[in-house]
Amino acid sequence: MIKVETKLTFKAPNLNFQDDLLFIAERIVIPQLQKGIHNGFGVDGAPFPALEPSTIKRKQGVVVKRTFTKKGNIRSGVAEVVGSSGLRSLSARTLIETGALVASFFARKTGRNTVLVSMRPNRKEIGGFLQIDGVGKLKKKFNFFGVSTFMEQDALKYMRGRIKDAIRRAKG
Repeated sequence: MIKVETKLTFKAPNLNFQDDLLFIAERIVIPQLQKGIHNGFGVDGAPFPALEPSTIKRKQGVVVKRTFTKKGNIRSGVAEVVGSSGLRSLSARTLIETGALVASFFARKTGRNTVLVSMRPNRKEIGGFLQIDGVGKLKKKFNFFGVSTFMEQDALKYMRGRIKDAIRRAKG
C-alpha cells in the first residue's frame, strides 16, 4: 500500500476590505432597503401583504416629509396630517406612517472586514414584529430587512470594479 501526503501552504495577503464593505452597506444595502419599503416590496421582491382595514383608516391623511443625508439615505421622517390622502397612495406606504422605520437603518464597522447593518433600538422591536412575529389577526409578515439578489449583484459589481482598479494600479 502506498500512502501519499501533500501539504500545501498558502500565505494569504493581508487584505482589508473594511472601507469597501462600509461603502456597500451605506450606498447599496441601506438605500435599497429604504427603496423597498417606499415601493411596498420586500427584499425577496414580493409585494407587502395588504393592510388591515383599521390600519388603512388610521393611515389616511398621513403625509411623510423626508430629509436626506449627504449619502442620499433618508435621515428622518416627520408625519404631518394634511387631510385625506386617499387609498391609492397607501399601497406604496404600507410600512410608512412617520418614516421612523425607514430612517432607522445604519451601518457600522464591527471588526476586521465586518460591517453590521441594523436598525436603531427605537425601531428594532417593531421591526422584529413586522418581519418575524407577524402583525394583526392573520400575523402578516413584512420581509423588508435582509440582502436581496439585487443588493448582492450590485455589491459584486462594485467589488469587481475595485479589484480591476487595484490590478491596473499594480501593473503600473
